[in-house]
Parts: sequence; structure tokens; C-alpha cells
Amino acid sequence: MYTPLFSIFMLFITLVSCTSHIEDTLMNPPSDGLKKDQKGDLSQPASKTNDKDDIPHLSENIQNKETPVIHFVTNKELLLGKWQHIDDKTNYIVFEDEYRKEIAGSASTWNQTNYILSDRCIDEMDTNNILSQEDGRFISCRDSYMCWYIVDISFEQLELSYMGRGNSLKYNRVSN
Repeated sequence: MYTPLFSIFMLFITLVSCTSHIEDTLMNPPSDGLKKDQKGDLSQPASKTNDKDDIPHLSENIQNKETPVIHFVTNKELLLGKWQHIDDKTNYIVFEDEYRKEIAGSASTWNQTNYILSDRCIDEMDTNNILSQEDGRFISCRDSYMCWYIVDISFEQLELSYMGRGNSLKYNRVSN
């Protein structure tokens, strides 16, 4: 049994509660660094003056805000550059767009081969090829059928596992 009086009563309760909240906010404003001017009006932060030139325009604030750009870094982007083996300080590898170069010990020339990043080793004879297929985690050299699994990669460190023997190779990025 819903009566019109009940609806009016509920409307009255809602209005009274809203009015009381508004009065409470006006009588007890939040203390957030605003200052009162001579009329008791809360105008602007204490560090600001009332000069027109000091009041920023909303449209300028919106236009000057830079929108953050989120860029997801791929394994290929992380891999590019020069790396030094953490144990054998004479061993360096360099990954460029298409080439992997390596030098170690007393060698005077870089060993250079084409490589690709893929979801598996390109050597079909590799029995470990079936174990894992992860996008962009395998470095395969086309000329030599050598293959490494990227165990871990960041801007500073690289850990590879040579698929032929399973040994772990750890590198730190170095500047050119």
C-alpha cells in the first residue's frame, strides 16, 4: 500500500538531508591552503594574489598537460645493442637489426651472422624445439643453426640458454 503521502515524506527527507549537507560544507569548509579575503570569501590558494594575470586559464592548463605515452618494449628492442659477458670480460656480442656479431679472447675480427627472433629454433633437427614455443624468445642464426633461448632480458641484463648444450650465458649491456 503505497500512498502519495509516503512519496512526499520521502522527498522531504531527501531534501532536508541534502540541505543539511550543503550548510555543513559552507559553515565548515575544508582546510586546503585557501585563504580568506576581507569579505570572508574563500578565493584562491594563499600563495596566489588576485591579479588577473596570475589566474591560469583552464584551456591553457589542458593544452599544456602532456599525455603519457605507454610504449611496450619488445624483446627485439631490448636485445639491440652491445653486451659483455659477466664472467669472460673479453666476450662481447652485438645485436643489430639483422646481424649478431660476437668477439672473444684475442680475436681481431667479429664473427657476424644473420639472426632472427622467433617462437622456436629454426633448426628442425633440434629436439628441444618442441619443448617451448614462446613468441620472440628464441634467437636463431641462419648460417650456423645455432639457437639460444632468452631466459631473461631487461635494459641492463641479458641471460641466454644455448639450446645445443643448455648452458646459461649472462651479459650486461655496455655502451658502444
